[in-house]
Amino acid sequence: MRKSNRRLLSRVKRHNEKRIKGVKNKRIFIFWLVIFLISTLVFFVLMIFKIQTLKKFAYVNNRDGNAEVIVIDSQKDKYLKILIDKDFNVQSSRNYGQYKIGNLWVLGQKDGLRGKLVAETVTKNFAIPIYLWKDGRYSNLNLFQVIKSSIVQKQLFEYDYTLKTTNTPDGVLINFANSETELTSPKLEIVDLTGTNNLAENIVNILGVYGVKATSYSKGYDENLDCEIGGLNKTLVDVVSKIFSCQEKLDDGGADLRIRIGKAFADRF
Repeated sequence: MRKSNRRLLSRVKRHNEKRIKGVKNKRIFIFWLVIFLISTLVFFVLMIFKIQTLKKFAYVNNRDGNAEVIVIDSQKDKYLKILIDKDFNVQSSRNYGQYKIGNLWVLGQKDGLRGKLVAETVTKNFAIPIYLWKDGRYSNLNLFQVIKSSIVQKQLFEYDYTLKTTNTPDGVLINFANSETELTSPKLEIVDLTGTNNLAENIVNILGVYGVKATSYSKGYDENLDCEIGGLNKTLVDVVSKIFSCQEKLDDGGADLRIRIGKAFADRF
């Protein structure tokens, strides 16, 4: 009889232990589930906030071979879409020669440059400072820019401008101005070692969109030099280095922006 009671008590004890363990495991599961849901909610809230407060950016998009230049200014809730027809003849960057801009998307894919070739060519021909691009599933936009661009593109049905000449109107170029630099009139020091006549002037014109003024200009020749950049205005230095693929090697020298360009830069630009 005593053995039966002991067995019964042992079974009851094991049952209670399992029940208590089950309750504990359930509480732990609920705890981590709540943590996960709160973390997910916070993540999405922060992502939405980040997307809505993105700094102004512009990129060139491949739309059936056409080059769409899209400007997104989330903070001002202002968006712009510009068309460059795929049959528009341009002088390609990277010394490829004259091409229809639609063919440059294909050439960029073959040579591993992808949309970078089109972005550089748009900058060279239309004086539009741009380095971001999107070619189907390939892009150099960051995650937040990709999400924002996908949302905006569904809202932009008509083109605001169609560029039919490389003389881009000031009314178009002003949309690419950098709000952080346009009011300060940054000073530019440029050293032209390309051995060409007009390249430095073209660079100054392109940077003029940001309100940059050339205050120092010198010439010379360096066959091996590509492009080096430095300056006090770190925001501007970062943007310009990406546009022209310059190395940030120069000290500031007391100037907002300093650029040295050589023959190698002239060959690829």
